[in-house]
Amino acid sequence: MPRRLVETKYFHLAQKLREQIRLIPPGGKLPTIDELRQQFQISRGTVDRVLERLQNDGLIHRPSGRQRYVVASIPDHAVRRIVLVRPDYPSPAFESMARSVVEAGKRADWAFDQVYYRSLQTLDLRQAINDNDAGVLIPTSEAFPPHLLRVLKRPHHPIVVVQVPLAGLAVNNVCLDDFKIGFMAADYLLSLGHRRIVVVLDQPHIPVTTERLAGWRMRLEQAGETNLDELVVDSDVQPGEDAKDKTFQRIGQWLDQPRPAFTAVFCTSDFGAMATLRALSERGIRVPQDVSVIAHGGESNLGPFLFPPLSAVETDLALFGKMVVSILDDQLKKPGSAPRQIRLAPVLVARQTTQRRRPV
Repeated sequence: MPRRLVETKYFHLAQKLREQIRLIPPGGKLPTIDELRQQFQISRGTVDRVLERLQNDGLIHRPSGRQRYVVASIPDHAVRRIVLVRPDYPSPAFESMARSVVEAGKRADWAFDQVYYRSLQTLDLRQAINDNDAGVLIPTSEAFPPHLLRVLKRPHHPIVVVQVPLAGLAVNNVCLDDFKIGFMAADYLLSLGHRRIVVVLDQPHIPVTTERLAGWRMRLEQAGETNLDELVVDSDVQPGEDAKDKTFQRIGQWLDQPRPAFTAVFCTSDFGAMATLRALSERGIRVPQDVSVIAHGGESNLGPFLFPPLSAVETDLALFGKMVVSILDDQLKKPGSAPRQIRLAPVLVARQTTQRRRPV
């Protein structure tokens, strides 16, 4: 039997049994394995696999010496079981994205597991999702290897990739409109009278960063600014490196060398902004009196807690999680439906690191 058909039968039985368990009192018996085989016309192996999964979920158990499963005394009647697949190193951004998805999913009565991986190169996504109903992949800044792209193009379970844009691929995707982030930041600073606006590249050279750079560049070109390359400060951050430390060193070197005049800075992430604010302060450059600073607010929402509070182009994290859950819910209810790709529009929040440029 084709694997896709086996998976369909597995998830159909799992969902039906979860519905039945809701109606059986604690300690009540489930149908026998043979009864389930006959009712759903599936193999014993598939029935065993479903029952094992429901037992792992805490819904049922088999008393010692008994052949039949019974409903657990305190069952967790989650409607769906979703796995978050994320890198194994700490990151406030990863935590915030995961939290937004979990909070949205819990409103739909979903339960969540988490699986960690070291590298996309060694990630077995099918194994990571295993017997869960669906998965959410939070990728690193690495390029997607061929084996991972094959799974994403022909998944056995609904999968949504978040954070990284996947334009041109028929894959479920929720990400930010990174071009608009750079464009909006530059546009706001221009509206305050700033013209020579530095951009600090404080993330690896991945589509997210290059799109924000492109948005900044287009808006300044529209304003008639030239010689923009001299306003680009590239921290040369590599995947897995500490963006704050690397950016602090690089922006400090740039400030201490002969450099073009500037009155404002756009950082492609809030971590870069943290480093930039410290580097400016140590050199007696006041923010915002001498230089205005704006950044992408990131998913960790650090802007309000910096000093001064950071002006930022931010993401509605609640909407982010809601869109991920919406895509998964559609695909779980309508298997085989076309993938959806959503780019979320950012919102500008002006705080205390920006002000109108003073006349010279």
